[in-house]
Amino acid sequence: MRWWIPIALLALLGCDTVEPEPDVLVVEAFVQPNQPLPTIRASRAVPLDQPYQATPATGAEIVFFLDGRRQAYEPAATPGSYQSVTGMLALPGQSFSLTVRHQGDVATGEGTVPPLLTVDSVHVGVPAAPIRAVLLDSLALPLDTLAVSQTGFIYPIDVTIWWNAPGTTADFWVETSVVPVESFSSRLIDFFLPSTSVLEEPPASLGQRSWTGVYAVPVSGAEDPMPAHRIRAAVVRGSLDYARYALSRNDPERREPISNVNGGIGIITGIALDSLSVHVQ
Repeated sequence: MRWWIPIALLALLGCDTVEPEPDVLVVEAFVQPNQPLPTIRASRAVPLDQPYQATPATGAEIVFFLDGRRQAYEPAATPGSYQSVTGMLALPGQSFSLTVRHQGDVATGEGTVPPLLTVDSVHVGVPAAPIRAVLLDSLALPLDTLAVSQTGFIYPIDVTIWWNAPGTTADFWVETSVVPVESFSSRLIDFFLPSTSVLEEPPASLGQRSWTGVYAVPVSGAEDPMPAHRIRAAVVRGSLDYARYALSRNDPERREPISNVNGGIGIITGIALDSLSVHVQ
């Protein structure tokens, strides 16, 4: 099984600048259906010759509209964060817009609250016995990254997530992930390969959509049982803007993810998400 990124998205990633301008206004806001209005985070980008640590944009003016009605915001406890005064819920299908003003700069963004998403079930496939670590290449897992010897063994575990979400496939992208909740001690390595993928949302089958990923659990020998553990299977549904952001968020060659903010950088978008915690043994 080999992981890949759609060619169209590779092109989209490649055409964006890698280095932000120093002191540019950075804004982050995720609006979720049937949830209170989001905490808005605002900061200033630091110069490239300084360690990457954004400066909180304190004293900013927050103008947030939900379906044409302005919603009051106030500073939160964390510097550079702003919270809704009313705690009003965002509902699926509502439009929103955000304007952040700080030290003469104005950053804006807008979007629509997506439909609810519900993770229905998760199926975990555990092999009867581990396989040699040298077979990791068939899973597209580089041995130098794993930092294990060729005499090691792993349990490759397949996880299929099913979710329910209205709307057409053409409207949304999804970020899917299978992440171990806690690590365990091993003389080889801890849990590895928290599998994540960003892709156009697959079409529904019998009213549900699904995705299958894989992660590995290392053991010392061919007779060792797989350690019991817990995983978190999650789906985040959003627009193409969110897909660009998610794909570039952990890119080591980038200083910051791809932005959809006008007059600044960051992400202002609507997302729907759900997850299940599953015990694997």
